[in-house]
Amino acid sequence: KGRFLNNINAVSKTDFADKRGMRYVRVNAPAGATSGKYYPVVVMRSAGSVSELASRVIITTATRTAGDPMNNCEFNGFVMPGGWTDRGRYAYGMFWQYQNNERAIHSIMMSNKGDDLRSVFYVDGAAFPVFAFIEDGLSISAPGADLVVNDTTYKFGATNPATECIAADVILDFKSGRGFYESHSLIVNDNLSCKKLFATDEIVARGGNQIRMIGGEYGACLLYT
Repeated sequence: KGRFLNNINAVSKTDFADKRGMRYVRVNAPAGATSGKYYPVVVMRSAGSVSELASRVIITTATRTAGDPMNNCEFNGFVMPGGWTDRGRYAYGMFWQYQNNERAIHSIMMSNKGDDLRSVFYVDGAAFPVFAFIEDGLSISAPGADLVVNDTTYKFGATNPATECIAADVILDFKSGRGFYESHSLIVNDNLSCKKLFATDEIVARGGNQIRMIGGEYGACLLYT
């Protein structure tokens, strides 16, 4: 019994002191928020440089009636703001919305200059309150006006955060609907397997048998270049 309790205490002291726990937070709408405009919900690390690295975040809108377009929109993944440091910026995770016209969480923005602490989720004004699980050591808030951090401005009440924010980039844009998103397009493995592959520009293949298609809804095709 004593050994068991010591193990429990060791986990508690080590994991939570090192900010490995998760806590549940409700974020209410900022004053003046309106439907159809997007507002920053800011997930902030407590220290820059290498003090804290990529952070786990789960953010979701409330469960409401089925006819409410803002219900049950969720991102579950990791974020890493880096500003203009060599560490870089990235995010990846699962995004869920029930239908394409129910996009309550618009995108994730990060500074490309002097802010390496903040990952900013843009949320429709009609979607609040939102709820989040964040790691201990992080904070989350919805500012009531434009948020200015050094050279970067995160726009309050944006129609298009990508063009209205200053010195900040879209890291993930959830315009393609539900699915797994990652901020860098390279997937490294021996094989890439998927149900359908769509391209709006070129598909470039390097190697021997470069493109081969067998059967499917577009008929059978075998092509070597």
